[in-house]
Amino acid sequence: MVKRVRPYRPKDIFAKAPVPKKTRYSASERAALGLAPQEDDIQMQVFEECYYIRYNGYRVSEIIRHIPNGGNRSESEGAKFKKMGVIAGTPDWLLPVPKQGYGSLYIEQKTKNGRVRPEQKAQIKLLEAMGNKVLVCRTVAETIKEIKDYLGIK
Repeated sequence: MVKRVRPYRPKDIFAKAPVPKKTRYSASERAALGLAPQEDDIQMQVFEECYYIRYNGYRVSEIIRHIPNGGNRSESEGAKFKKMGVIAGTPDWLLPVPKQGYGSLYIEQKTKNGRVRPEQKAQIKLLEAMGNKVLVCRTVAETIKEIKDYLGIK
């Protein structure tokens, strides 16, 4: 009896390679997949909409300010930003127009399920105590409505 010897074949040569899961989708990919938009996507859409709103001869996109204090940063960059005056919890939007008895309007932008962190709650209290209107908005439509209401635009 002749014993047959099978050639060596690593087992995984013929197995299907695992498809890596994508962790970040563009706004259009998220919409196509039925996923909720991320906070960054909402903020970009809000700014784009502000271009079409006029207040006292200016586009609101020329007046409103986005405060870029979020995101992932290295320790050294975080320390540098802290020395430059970046304060954790500061709301995302500032509309520096005194209206309705307030000094300005701050908006903290969140996703549908986003939570307001403790440092954000502390900043909201502080800014309100200083005579500002501070809101938490979750959608583009809600944010635009609040901006228009604050400015008295119908």
